[in-house]
Amino acid sequence: MVRIYFDLETYRPKKEGAFTDEKIIVVGLMRDETPYESGSLTRHVEPNFFSEWEEGSEKKVLLASLRFMEQMLSYHRFTVVAGFNILRYDIPLIIAKAANHKIREVDVHSKFWCDTYAIDYFQELLPANRNLFKGLKLDRIVKKARELGLEPPETYGTGEDVKKWYEEKRHDEILKHLTQDLQIVRWLDLIGAKDLIATSVRGDTPLFQE
Repeated sequence: MVRIYFDLETYRPKKEGAFTDEKIIVVGLMRDETPYESGSLTRHVEPNFFSEWEEGSEKKVLLASLRFMEQMLSYHRFTVVAGFNILRYDIPLIIAKAANHKIREVDVHSKFWCDTYAIDYFQELLPANRNLFKGLKLDRIVKKARELGLEPPETYGTGEDVKKWYEEKRHDEILKHLTQDLQIVRWLDLIGAKDLIATSVRGDTPLFQE
């Protein structure tokens, strides 16, 4: 089995242009073949990036990330994809973009995401927030985890920072932000979500509400 931690970074010139005027600028995929246990957090896992500035265009980013994912499927009988809000945002967006670009492999692209076992920690953490989406933001989750004495990875920058960094061609900053988001998802997957949900069971209020 392999776990792939997945996140996208996008550029949206205007806030109201979600999906319609939004382009994928980098796909982050972290391949993890360590044991599925909390002790694996001590082992470093290197992320793989497919970016517009390296590949040359959004279409080439999609094709490069598709080749990577197909390789994972050929190497492993069971593949888990984990991320944050991937079922409502990242996966629908990457499939829609493949269709928009008329990528010949779009059916393969869609089939991969629909057939692979996906874990979305935006939804997995709902029990810790009394089934409320409000407050379920990655930076808020990290802040609360630290208040509880847990040890999540630090966040680095925000979505607004990514927009600014992209316009200023500060690509290393974008990759650092994406790396930290992937590390946070890995922490949630291996131990963090379980600890947060266990803590919430003992409380009376949503864990992530301001």
